[in-house]
Amino acid sequence: MIESWASTLTSVLQLVEGVGQVCQYDRLPPKILVDRTVVWLPNDGPSLVYGLSSPAVAIIQVQITIYLTAALLPQGVGKAVPFIDRIPRALAANMTLGGTVNYILPRAEIPWEGPAALSYGEQVLTGINFYYHVKKLLDFTVRG
Repeated sequence: MIESWASTLTSVLQLVEGVGQVCQYDRLPPKILVDRTVVWLPNDGPSLVYGLSSPAVAIIQVQITIYLTAALLPQGVGKAVPFIDRIPRALAANMTLGGTVNYILPRAEIPWEGPAALSYGEQVLTGINFYYHVKKLLDFTVRG
């Protein structure tokens, strides 16, 4: 389900101006060592709906986090703020992730949080969490 579009989402995020590296859910580093590291993973769901006369639809909740190695000081916040525009803009420009999904859209309620102090393992870094829904029609047969 996720494997069909994971590499495309990673590629889109790698093209965001200023991103240092992108780590997807199955390749997470033990520590954040590269400034402006983006980590994305499914964080809720999926909701899965199918029936005899309806298409199979999965909606997966994805959390995309950018971590800055600067502490939560004015310079850390200042470095983080531009990504509030850059990441949503990149995803809006690639809303179907190259045709691999029906859409990737920001969550309506609280689409991002931060800049704030975020934990990654034992580290505390400056970062922003973005929350998205990914909708994908699934290709499988339902029988009664």
